Amino acid sequence: EQLVPALELFEAVGDLAGTASCCDDIGRTYWLAGRMSEATRFLERAAAYRERVGDRQGLASTLANIAVLSMSRGEVARAETTIARAVRICREGGRRAELVEAMNVQGAMYAMAGRLRDAVATMRDALVIAERIEHLRLASILKNNLGDALLTLGEIAEAEERLYAAVEAAGRLDDHTLLS
Repeated sequence: EQLVPALELFEAVGDLAGTASCCDDIGRTYWLAGRMSEATRFLERAAAYRERVGDRQGLASTLANIAVLSMSRGEVARAETTIARAVRICREGGRRAELVEAMNVQGAMYAMAGRLRDAVATMRDALVIAERIEHLRLASILKNNLGDALLTLGEIAEAEERLYAAVEAAGRLDDHTLLS
């Protein structure tokens, strides 16, 4: 609620990009506070403003947040449609790190929805991109998530390979929070 005066100021001066950013911040704050209706309302406002100003990467990020929030509320179809749109925007924009992050979210959503084969395929594709751009943190996260999905599928040998690779990568990064 401390962000509301900032939002009012951005709106008063007609700063749509600032309004979008502020709405996104407020939405994420409400989400963390467990106030899901308000979070959804502000994230949707942020997405609309980002679209109006042509902020495609900001839009993709906000859509990914909306997708995760929708999934947490059990709105699977909405979540999948929204994250697919975020992935498409990232592909069109050519920003590969953001694409990998969106694909990781998409893979996690597939796994949560019980679509493990889709999850594995999406995470494998994202891992190829992460390794190609040499993004060690994202590659480590994907190896861990991919290992978990493969384990659930009963593909033990590949799951072990991916999980050990995730541990090794996290060790090289000296960041063991990646293995949660």
